[in-house]
Amino acid sequence: PWESEFKDSQRVWAEYALKRQEAQSQNRRLTLEDLE
Repeated sequence: PWESEFKDSQRVWAEYALKRQEAQSQNRRLTLEDLE
């Protein structure tokens, strides 16, 4: 049973990582410009 839970959470984490990556890529332009 915990295996299906793990797969389910894995899918949720993948979606979360995708959304987080999108936000980071949008912020990265600003931070990169700030660093230069």
